Amino acid sequence: PLNLALFTLQLSLAVSFGGTGVPQM
Repeated sequence: PLNLALFTLQLSLAVSFGGTGVPQM
């Protein structure tokens, strides 16, 4: 589903930024 893809993308961004939370855009 799209939600899963978005969740994975945000998780990847969070790891890339080194943050513990999801980055709010």
